[in-house]
Amino acid sequence: MISGQPEEALFGVDASALQPLRHHRLTPWLYWEIARNSWEKYIPYSALIQELRRDYIFSLKTATRQQEMTLWSIREFSRRGIEVILLKGADLRLRLYDDPATRPMDDFDLLIDPKVLPRARSMLAQLGFRLSPEYVDLTPGYWELLGEAVHYLPPPGKEFSLDLHWEIGALGYFYRIPFVHLRKDALPFFKDDLSVYVLSPENLIVLLCLNAFKERNNPILCKVLDLVLALSSLTFNWRTVTDRAGSFKCQRPVYVMLGEIARFAPQLVPQEVLDELAKYQPSLAELMVLHGPWRYLNLGIPSFYRHRSLRDWLKVVKATLWPDADYLMAVYQRADRVAYFKDLWRKLFPQEEPGPSG
Repeated sequence: MISGQPEEALFGVDASALQPLRHHRLTPWLYWEIARNSWEKYIPYSALIQELRRDYIFSLKTATRQQEMTLWSIREFSRRGIEVILLKGADLRLRLYDDPATRPMDDFDLLIDPKVLPRARSMLAQLGFRLSPEYVDLTPGYWELLGEAVHYLPPPGKEFSLDLHWEIGALGYFYRIPFVHLRKDALPFFKDDLSVYVLSPENLIVLLCLNAFKERNNPILCKVLDLVLALSSLTFNWRTVTDRAGSFKCQRPVYVMLGEIARFAPQLVPQEVLDELAKYQPSLAELMVLHGPWRYLNLGIPSFYRHRSLRDWLKVVKATLWPDADYLMAVYQRADRVAYFKDLWRKLFPQEEPGPSG
């Protein structure tokens, strides 16, 4: 369809394709494209159209409620003088998709200056948001050293959760993009004089490459679609894209994902851009992060070597192996280390790949 041959893409679609399409979160977008382009004639299995329509209507109702909650949340941030940058679905469904319902999302993601993180946490607590138990600090400052965001469950009467970011991270946080670099290029999103921004097109493309690369071995195709739509609909400067990939030190995942797109849509990615990105040679530490089980067996050392200190790494390892009693009481209502170690084992050796998000 992206290559301009919808009849070939749709002719073979039958009932067996419905579940894979749902898994990849494509059914609302597919229905919208079929309906607005009158492509029903290309699908021989007519009952499939009704199933796609049902998915679209459900997504439309969900998106309407999500939009209302997102707007309510950013108004509360703005009232308190806290600037926010929309991330992932909260941004993409506004900029890349003709209909917000065609870009499903589970929660909404906001990026803020880490300097105002304590104030933002206090505000969310006052509004009734609850910090998800797995994001309670194992020791003070744990998640700010290790991660990029914390997850909040919705307040009473609301139904959608919030991910509060202070930076962008990927692949065991080996790739980290600080707030200050993203805010410098961010564009104001004009909505009722709110203090809300979106990423520059160039930074967005870099972020989408990282987001798609994270699940490259088990891809969710809606994330590839995000990247394709950004490349085909936004106005941006390719020189700036390669410069940002270099300054953020994430040339290799950007190169890999743009190369994947160029395989089936060469018109979207100039060859000279790929040639420029291909000049970069990853270090041994980066290769350990990029390939196979090494990503999970290196104990986070490459990431801390690149962005933090040995002392920070030791603090995180110590807290991971022996969290503070306050953490255990907050999560288990008692100092139950056995339950903690069982949960830790399940996180380190999950039985299934995590589901899509964002």
